[in-house]
Amino acid sequence: MAQGPYGSTTWPGQVALPVTSGMAIAGLVLSILWIGGLGSVAAVILGAVALSKIRSSYGQLQGRGLATAGLVIGIVGVIGSVALYATAGVEASHLPSAPGDRPALSGVLQKLTGVAPEVVTAVGVPAQSIVTPPTIKTAQPPLVIDGKPGAVFIGGEFCPYCGAERWAIIVAFSRFGSFSDLQETTSSPWDVYPSTATFSFHGATYSSRYIALAMAEHSGNDVDGPGTFSDLDPLTSQEAYVWQRYDDSYGYPFLDIGNNALVLSPSFSPGLLGGFDQSEIASRLSHADDPSTQGIVGTANYLTAAICVTTGQKPASVCANLVIRKAGEAMSLSSGESLAAHFGVGGRGIRHGRSSMKEG
Repeated sequence: MAQGPYGSTTWPGQVALPVTSGMAIAGLVLSILWIGGLGSVAAVILGAVALSKIRSSYGQLQGRGLATAGLVIGIVGVIGSVALYATAGVEASHLPSAPGDRPALSGVLQKLTGVAPEVVTAVGVPAQSIVTPPTIKTAQPPLVIDGKPGAVFIGGEFCPYCGAERWAIIVAFSRFGSFSDLQETTSSPWDVYPSTATFSFHGATYSSRYIALAMAEHSGNDVDGPGTFSDLDPLTSQEAYVWQRYDDSYGYPFLDIGNNALVLSPSFSPGLLGGFDQSEIASRLSHADDPSTQGIVGTANYLTAAICVTTGQKPASVCANLVIRKAGEAMSLSSGESLAAHFGVGGRGIRHGRSSMKEG
């Protein structure tokens, strides 16, 4: 091409100088930038188009090496992006999520409330290395709820130790009455012993001829990280009073049976539940040598002995059981026959009613 007084002119037989493909350059630049994988995709497209145009330009376009480099780096970037996002997706799927509640399965409750007598006998009174018995208080005013001997549970849905304790509470108190509207849930996935399978007493009721049980899930569950629970069940004045009187640290779980026996720390380790779900734990209750059964039934035997003292050893079908009597002896509990005298008209106990309580 010659430059004359009338501008550029291409003379016959003269060939224009080749130029470098802009697409090849752009593709290489984008392949390096990556931009979360978008640059890699664009680089593959631009590199492929640039190579096609270079091949059909009859030497007028250059940059085959640039286009090839951009194409190769772009392909590597695309593959890397796919692997990265796939890995991130798998990791995200394994991130803890907030626990949800669902109605307790009838099959689970049947196994939980119907532990075979031979299993109860075989578990007996476990060593304190496995189960910590309740703390015994003497010379206390009897706890009265709705005119009956009473018990108070205060816990939190997030709490794994409460989660373990509820298993034994359900087993023990079901020997004297029945629960309604129990929910299956887990403890917080962000706490120790994460996602311990358990139940929630929130919205549940208990009915018995012999003893009243007030249940308060004072704190809810974590929702998106450790410590993100909110207040759930407000405490009655009676619940707040006994909690403050017998555990001024306000710890969970708290169980007061008649002001005679107190659970102020975990009775057994949630680790004994082995990370199993409710159905698996309930199925293991038929095996006396299973660690979870040792923890649940062993604790329930202690709690049952404490309840029997509170009810004046009623009903005899439960309280006369040799294992229950041995559990009471292990805690140095008296027979409790004289306690029944406190629960008549004008009794001297701490009295407070909860509207959700049902008479047995």
